[in-house]
Amino acid sequence: MIASSWTAWERTDREGILESVSTDNIQSQIDRLIEWLGPAAYWTQHASIPNTKITAACEGNGTFVAVASNGTIRTSTDGITWTLRTTVTGVNFTSVCYAPEKQSTIHNVITGVNTGNGMFVAVASNGSIRTSTDGITWTLRTTVTGVNFTSVCCGRATTSAVADGVIHPVTFVAVASNGSIRTSTDGITWTLRTTVTGVNFTSVCQANTSSYVAVASTGQIYSAEISNIATWTLRTTITGFSFTGVANNSSRFVAVGYSGSTIGNIYSTESGTAATWTSRLSITNTNYTSVCAGNGTFVAVSGNSAGSSRIYSSTDGGVKWTLTGTFGTVMSFTCVLYAVDKFIAISHDGRNSHICLSRPKLF
Repeated sequence: MIASSWTAWERTDREGILESVSTDNIQSQIDRLIEWLGPAAYWTQHASIPNTKITAACEGNGTFVAVASNGTIRTSTDGITWTLRTTVTGVNFTSVCYAPEKQSTIHNVITGVNTGNGMFVAVASNGSIRTSTDGITWTLRTTVTGVNFTSVCCGRATTSAVADGVIHPVTFVAVASNGSIRTSTDGITWTLRTTVTGVNFTSVCQANTSSYVAVASTGQIYSAEISNIATWTLRTTITGFSFTGVANNSSRFVAVGYSGSTIGNIYSTESGTAATWTSRLSITNTNYTSVCAGNGTFVAVSGNSAGSSRIYSSTDGGVKWTLTGTFGTVMSFTCVLYAVDKFIAISHDGRNSHICLSRPKLF
């Protein structure tokens, strides 16, 4: 809430009278305004992208990149106006991420090791992986026959939680519906790390500290340490549950999904671990599709179930959640991201994609 950091509001009128309004009164008025405005208090809908289903988006170095199921890739500088950059016939892009390029230090000494590649990586359901340094020009790096890549993320090099003080290079991780996990330190050369029979991975993310987490539509959650990316450990299996997304806010992981077709659930970990998961919010008629973290807030979005799609947010590490948006009968959210001080939620109505931006300072 925008008043959460306020202690008092004061003004002096022309007669010199000092008026003071308590935080509680301000908060009450804001709550009433938000209730009256509904989703418009939190979100602004912008122009649509015609004849396109955007499946994933990310931001890097001031450029937003969105990939789509029809093989298109678009860029934007503000998240509102998008420019078509390429169309790859017959390719269904499923995920995209960005790794920044910068030098890292240990004890304030420049190591000369790149902690990123200044590179976008996009994966597709036909097993192809493409890279770009600017979001405009894309290069095919590999195609793995028979593999449906569903998600890709970029880890951050870190010395925290690494006992030997070694900087482990940025690692891209791509997961697939056949249970396979591949990694790369440059986005170009990829190594198969494991294939878990009977597991359909749908999403992967990395914490700012030490762990990667991958979730599956078959109900499993796996994790790996940044110092041992080759070894993935099963953390839990939730029978009958389909995980669709996972995110991290530096201290906790949050995973979203649904059971059956309409019962959505949000799970989160305790601080600093990927081992133990707790159900936080279970709601009927809500099939969560994506989750992200930014500015101390998690945001989860859902598909179109029972006539509406929804957006929930949490400011306490994924424990308590607040409904911040309910949208029309034809919109189904496909992804959400945080970048440049705002959340961007992207939905699809069966034909066109729609962009929703969070209002400033409301998260």
